[in-house]
Amino acid sequence: MKTFAKYLFLLAPLLLSGCFDILEELWLNKDQSGRYELSVTMGAGPMANMIQAAQKKSNDSLIALGLPPRPMDTVIYLRNLPDSIQKMLPYPDVVNTLEIHLKMEKGIKFHFQYPFSHLDSLHHFWETLTAIEEIQKDSVIKKSKVLDFPEMANLQQILGGTPVMHWKGKTLQRTVETEDNGGVELMGEMFEDSDNPMVKMMMRNRTYELKFHLPKKVKRVSTDGYMKEGKDVHARFPLIEVMKDRSKLECAIKMK
Repeated sequence: MKTFAKYLFLLAPLLLSGCFDILEELWLNKDQSGRYELSVTMGAGPMANMIQAAQKKSNDSLIALGLPPRPMDTVIYLRNLPDSIQKMLPYPDVVNTLEIHLKMEKGIKFHFQYPFSHLDSLHHFWETLTAIEEIQKDSVIKKSKVLDFPEMANLQQILGGTPVMHWKGKTLQRTVETEDNGGVELMGEMFEDSDNPMVKMMMRNRTYELKFHLPKKVKRVSTDGYMKEGKDVHARFPLIEVMKDRSKLECAIKMK
């Protein structure tokens, strides 16, 4: 895990290069329990190849020492952290259930899976990532290396803020909560010139997808670009469009 954590630290700045796809997916039950998944995929290319080459070099060194190589496909659980660290995290439900999957194969895929007991607790997931970042700043903990864990806080910037979802009556609403120094301004500066050849190259064929699997049949969606089929709603936007206009990711889904 330590080897993977070392290279996972590189993901935040590399992801900001724009060569990635994002998928958010929500499964929601009638009692508002469910599952939230977030996938960030860096396609095959120079940056992904660089990380994979570093991993291979590390594994070659381990093999030379007679040690087993680190897997190119690994799952990280917060519940495997030392008890002293777990107690510093704000929500036991996230500690007990969050699964983080990293896979290196023709690119790099970073996947979070968080089962929740109620939709209103989805913020526990994001606050836990922020808490991990704060804990990592502690010099004693950093020196002890007991928290060899990837820095995640930039995910909120990549997403342009924190996704917020509420179900009231027959409507599921998705909005984005931003900070004064959040990702909207950052991404706006990066991609304000959509005709720039470098921007076009970086963002070519990159997408941001939203998928909702709901307990009732969908009647209508408030925002353009969303397709409904039975109890499911799906939207897929070019990433460069989302970076310039985050309102595409805000919607109200009315159910029957």
